[in-house]
Amino acid sequence: MKETSVKQRLAAILAADATGFSRLMGDDEQSTMTALDDARAVFRTHIEAH
Repeated sequence: MKETSVKQRLAAILAADATGFSRLMGDDEQSTMTALDDARAVFRTHIEAH
């Protein structure tokens, strides 16, 4: 896969994620932050294990 194609895909994912995050924050900021903190804890646990 060409590097530009990978960068374009990553940019599209980031844009979609930012849009989704903004919508979730607008709907329910507290629940969104709680879910984000929970996800970060899972990532942190797996990263520290390696």
